[in-house]
Amino acid sequence: MKPNQLFVLLLLLFTSGALLAQFDFTGKVIAFSQLPLNKVLITSESGKQATSDIMGNFTIKIKKRDKLTFSAEGFDILAENVSRNSNETVFNLIFLEGERNEKLAIENQHISKENLAYALENLQNKTSKYAKYNNIFDVVRREIPNLQPIVEGNVQKFQVRGPHSILGSSAALMVVDNMVVDDIGFVQPSEVKTVRFISSAQATSWGSRGANGVIDIQTTKK
Repeated sequence: MKPNQLFVLLLLLFTSGALLAQFDFTGKVIAFSQLPLNKVLITSESGKQATSDIMGNFTIKIKKRDKLTFSAEGFDILAENVSRNSNETVFNLIFLEGERNEKLAIENQHISKENLAYALENLQNKTSKYAKYNNIFDVVRREIPNLQPIVEGNVQKFQVRGPHSILGSSAALMVVDNMVVDDIGFVQPSEVKTVRFISSAQATSWGSRGANGVIDIQTTKK
């Protein structure tokens, strides 16, 4: 075998080995932003499975970059991208309201009857998957990683990463429940239903104001 062919073969073997390498990923599954969930099925995109314990803890084999899906009766399915070095290790499932889902959650031992009753009475404002964040700016940074924070007029805003003109504002337009706002600081993470970025090419309904794109936040107050 020629040296060049041997080098290519070794490179392919090394690359395939790296792609197949798996790592232990440890996390915790909760609901209502604080209550641990038992017997939640966690499935990786690479096909591995694990189940959370009574404290919500789990360990699963993942690829260097993978996706985990969390399934529990009575709760909405959650899918999250993870990596070997993920900072995000706590996963908050959203309870699906209704007597049937209460029965399913309890019968499948995901949560005790007492804890669920307490949560429905006292923690309903923490059912949003974003409730674990400290503020709305953390939510935007997590959900739209291609944005970078900037400050304009003592107000925190965001712009798309990359070069910008020195003339005029480079900040994305901020919209909350279809209303343009100067500052999103008043939005509580627990109130957030969805958050997304609309590119300038798709933000024509906002005219020239959407030239830098639009951060569209929808809340449960709408």
